[in-house]
Amino acid sequence: MSANVAAWLFLAFAWGSTWLAVKIGLADLPPLSFAGIRFLLAALILVPVLAARRIRPPRTRSEWALVAGTALFTVSLPYGLQFWAQQYVASGLASVLTAMVPVFVLVFAHWLLPAEPMTLRKVAGVALGLAGVGVIFSDQLSSEGLLALWGSVALIVAALSLAWAQVAVKKHAGTLDPMTIAGWQMAIGTVPLLGLGLWLDGNPFEFAWTTRAILSLLYLSFVGSAAAFFVLYWLFRRMEVTKVLSVAFANPLVAVLLGWIVAGEVLSWRAVVGGLGILGGLALVLRAAPARKRARSRDHAPVAVGSGE
Repeated sequence: MSANVAAWLFLAFAWGSTWLAVKIGLADLPPLSFAGIRFLLAALILVPVLAARRIRPPRTRSEWALVAGTALFTVSLPYGLQFWAQQYVASGLASVLTAMVPVFVLVFAHWLLPAEPMTLRKVAGVALGLAGVGVIFSDQLSSEGLLALWGSVALIVAALSLAWAQVAVKKHAGTLDPMTIAGWQMAIGTVPLLGLGLWLDGNPFEFAWTTRAILSLLYLSFVGSAAAFFVLYWLFRRMEVTKVLSVAFANPLVAVLLGWIVAGEVLSWRAVVGGLGILGGLALVLRAAPARKRARSRDHAPVAVGSGE
């Protein structure tokens, strides 16, 4: 097995398994504080590594504004919503809904990136993905209850937030290193989560710090955030971007299988059909582009924290 394939498989499992880890941790920890502490730990790993590798931090006012602004839409808002939603939505289904991020990226890119206009194939992918979301929403409303429906809405809003942030980074990042962007997004984005968590969840020292809660938090911080990001960045330098992003197909499969095997989650036929629609739309979105377009995309590929859960 080549190093590239091994790294891709690690990334697929790491990000696919984070959904179950979140579900397990939520049994003991409140969502906002759980999300905030996760990214606090990840930032405490990444930022010193950036300094040790002499990768420059943001310097100008515009660079700090970009990183701080997108941190709210890459970490604070989407992960606050995702962690809250997973109290009511199965981990596998949550991963499927979040797979809409690359599909939504196309819509924002059409308006904000002149070099990436919509094509008929992309429109078909967006339409198929949205149809899948509609099927899932009908299932949540009819069988899972109102909180599950609102949880699904929250996950779609989180996907929209992540998509906008990725396009904004691609448009304005300039010469900033993607590792710098992601590391400082985590550091800045965790502040609102921790602040709201302290207000709404109470004193974190009084939480139920069970063994499973601690292991879940450490797994999400070290494996699902810091290690997965480094592997993603490593792969972007060695594989075509389209092939790297195909990990988005594997993440929901891993999440659904782990949710079924470990947590006993069951997906209804509507959820399965809707999920297939989303993944089908994603297939159209990530379908290999002509060689010249792939080369341009590889040189300017956005890297955001929201590439996984």
